[in-house]
Amino acid sequence: MAHLSEAFPPPSHTIPSLWPSFWEVDSSQWQWQAPRSQESDPKVPAVPFPWLSGLQEWINRSKETADKHSAETVLSMSTTKPSIFKDISSFRQKLKECNPDELAALCGDFNQHFKHSLTLGLLPESGINAALGGITKDLCHIFPGEAASQRLLFYKATWEGLAACGILGTDQLGNTVIKRVMFFLSQLPVTSEMQELALGIVATLSPGQLQEIAPAIASVAEKLLLHWVQDYSISSRSHCYTTHDQDLDRAASDSNVLQMSTKSVTGSIHKVESSESILNSFPAKLAEVLQYLPPMALRSIIRQGSHCLSQSYKSIQRLPLELRYSWLSLVSQVPNANGRLFLWTWKLMDASGPPLQGDIMSIIILQHWTSQGFLRKAGQVNQKFRHLILEGDGGFANLFALLTERQEKFWLSNQLQLFKMLLEVGQYDTIYSTIYHMKRLKMKMSMALCSLIVEATSTYSPLLALRIHEICRGMRLRHQKLRAENCPNFILSMINNPRVNPRAIWGIMNIGIYQRMPRGRMPPQLPAGSAVSDLRNGRSLTPKMADLLVRMTVAFAHCKTRPHRVVLRNVTQCLHYLRRHNAAHNHHITRAITHATINLGMQLDKAVPRARADWAVRMIRSVEGPEVAKTVEMIVHIWNRSICDKGRRSGNTLSVRPIE
Repeated sequence: MAHLSEAFPPPSHTIPSLWPSFWEVDSSQWQWQAPRSQESDPKVPAVPFPWLSGLQEWINRSKETADKHSAETVLSMSTTKPSIFKDISSFRQKLKECNPDELAALCGDFNQHFKHSLTLGLLPESGINAALGGITKDLCHIFPGEAASQRLLFYKATWEGLAACGILGTDQLGNTVIKRVMFFLSQLPVTSEMQELALGIVATLSPGQLQEIAPAIASVAEKLLLHWVQDYSISSRSHCYTTHDQDLDRAASDSNVLQMSTKSVTGSIHKVESSESILNSFPAKLAEVLQYLPPMALRSIIRQGSHCLSQSYKSIQRLPLELRYSWLSLVSQVPNANGRLFLWTWKLMDASGPPLQGDIMSIIILQHWTSQGFLRKAGQVNQKFRHLILEGDGGFANLFALLTERQEKFWLSNQLQLFKMLLEVGQYDTIYSTIYHMKRLKMKMSMALCSLIVEATSTYSPLLALRIHEICRGMRLRHQKLRAENCPNFILSMINNPRVNPRAIWGIMNIGIYQRMPRGRMPPQLPAGSAVSDLRNGRSLTPKMADLLVRMTVAFAHCKTRPHRVVLRNVTQCLHYLRRHNAAHNHHITRAITHATINLGMQLDKAVPRARADWAVRMIRSVEGPEVAKTVEMIVHIWNRSICDKGRRSGNTLSVRPIE
């Protein structure tokens, strides 16, 4: 024990030694005591370590401090909110007693205080709506002259306070406040500050909020468009546009809208002086905002804007070219504006004045394809086409040539899409000039596209459609041939046009004139029951082709612009081609033959030749039966006898009868 006691240091004076206690316990006599129940002991919390009790006391003090601070904050807010409402009421009262010279300072102080309150989130949504409505009403009623500028500053302070609020973000803000602000902005005069505020609000909203406040956005866009139209209608009265290039340059110098709404034309219009119009940045900013709108809201706004421009055209009798180009350029740059919406806008703008020219429309079409992602090398194509425009080589033909040069994969589909749009708009002259320049550039075109173009153009001008076909024949892709059954209206329209030779019609159909063909070169007639096949062209005679020939037979028979002999010759040509391919005859053919061989002779008050009548009767007997054929034969016989009697009477002018 002595050895162990020497190994440990002596006990400290502050801590009593435990050895005497052990000695006392060891030396005292130990006695057993009965155990006591724990319930009888006082409830004293056991603290195993002294520092834990201090930690518990510190936690309790922290909770009390936090609760006290929270109570003070709630009390402060409860006392601040009534003061804000009092400030709003006090401001409205001061407006009634304010002089016009003191209005700017009074409104500036209130706007600063109101913005600070909104930043701290001290006003509920109902309070904001009440303040917007009440202050707007007071400003318009008391200071009508200065109301517009002060209202704009008030709305700007309101939005800046809401945007800077850390408690409630703009994406969590109720749509009522935003919609109210946008509607109030649509009532203000259009200025650059008003544009920036309105478009800045829209740019910060979420897609759901944009969908909810779409009517308010549309009202602002309509307000901007109305002012835009009025500004252009005033400036366009003193302008005269002579060439397409001048149209582009003057559009850029007068409005600068095309410059702001498309980056692809920037290089071509930087040489022109910038306009002083306050709306020069509107299309560019609006295009950036519209791309975030939902599709339904976007279509609604674009349609309302287009109708707004169209109605203004009716009031000013002519919508300026640069305004229509700028609006189309704006629509073409919005990615969500699909082809149908763009085409609808194009048709409406084209109907609102002189036809839109292809040189400028080629730029807009390229913008549309770029925004829709149709081009793989959009940057290179835009840069190259910009240089072509500067050199005066714009237009659709050069655009197609550029797409072919850049090896764009879908240049044929883009070509088809463009010509379909031109046909929908009705720009047939632009189509002709484009195809003409494409041929000069030694480009190719599929005959399927050619048939589509001539079929639609024939309703406008059969001669123009014929010229387009003649050009397309020299630029056929892979030696293709026109399938006449794909453009029946084109063929039928040329029949009724006396300026078109029937030989040209049969040449387009790749059918020779059987009357002039030597007997050795005539294709043999197919035996009965064999497959119907075009032996000359090596392709089958489709039902559509057979139907076209039947319609041609009827059209030639009833043609009033050609001589009777020409009509009969071409009807015979149709029947000969059908018979050579064993095509079934129907009642339309027999009636056409009857009209061409019998009725036309009767209309000319001439006798029907016996050979023609017998040929027609044989056709009628094979199709409609012997009874109908017998009736027709009897009618022809009676008619010829009456003509013979009439001629005999006309030759006997003295009415001399033979002596009996």
